[in-house]
Amino acid sequence: MPAGPAARVSDNFSDFAQVMKSAHGRGVSIQSMQSEADGATIRLAYDNAANMMEMSRLSDDIYLVASNFVPPSDTGVKSIGEDWIRFHFRIGGKSFSHFNGQTVGNDNAKSASLFFHPKNELACDWLLNTGTPLHFVALWCTRRVFSDLVGGEALGLPFACRQIASGVAPSFHYQATTMTSGMYRTVQEVLQAPPQTGLRRLYLQSKAYALLYEIASQVKTDMEPVKSGLSERDAARVMQAYEILIDHFVAPPGLDRLARLVGVNRTKLAEGFREMFGASIGELCNELRMDQAWHMLSSTERPIIDVALSLGYEHQANFSTAVKRRFGQTPREIRQASAG
Repeated sequence: MPAGPAARVSDNFSDFAQVMKSAHGRGVSIQSMQSEADGATIRLAYDNAANMMEMSRLSDDIYLVASNFVPPSDTGVKSIGEDWIRFHFRIGGKSFSHFNGQTVGNDNAKSASLFFHPKNELACDWLLNTGTPLHFVALWCTRRVFSDLVGGEALGLPFACRQIASGVAPSFHYQATTMTSGMYRTVQEVLQAPPQTGLRRLYLQSKAYALLYEIASQVKTDMEPVKSGLSERDAARVMQAYEILIDHFVAPPGLDRLARLVGVNRTKLAEGFREMFGASIGELCNELRMDQAWHMLSSTERPIIDVALSLGYEHQANFSTAVKRRFGQTPREIRQASAG
């Protein structure tokens, strides 16, 4: 497996195709049906038209790659995507990505994953292995698209995904998720679609949004609570407590009051909450406070003491300690980094 880029950086799909061609040499041809500015559809073929990788610019905010490609040599390449989000849907073959010494990927031929790599952190986008068929669809979208997609559901996503949606993600993030039957079917429809002009771009746009919806829903489903050990009635009460805390995490009701509000005893509430959400009530509220702290520090100019007070901290020093413990940075360092 190559350890890093084997060719120069590509800033767009036209350049990416040239990078792939120079990396693989003879036998690779490039067929460009449109200019990239107008919505590129660029096919990169090796030996025959069936062994291809097609790259399409569907809009200013969405790019798509469809691959039935068997690379003739090991290659590490860097494509577009810095400060974008890449969703990778693989139904066959193996490929990996290399980020600042990390090699990430999934040996399972059927996999779905989310990548985010801030500007200047990307070392190598794809690691391709000789003779390995790569059957996949990959989507790049801007954070605006992702944020619009998840909307008010962002609180149900992992913390790093919430940061991406709000535009304050500080570092590389990779998350594997389940390849659902809906994803698999849509990927097959894209890979089997005839290479026609006209309505093809509209067809690919519809499939791109279907895949974005599927993976956003699946990432949220991955975070859904496990209800084993609780009756359906008790699980519903614990979920009600969770929803109360989401709305009142700055000044949450005490355990006794929360238990009375949802109609369950305090012991069952505390134990059931940890079982369902993998955290105590206090830990959840602290995570939500820190989530809001990051957003306010990185995207507003409110004085740090005001941010601390708005999140229930009477003393700025206590707030700074909590932020430093959670993020490894002080509030001032977070603000300076976002301004830079």
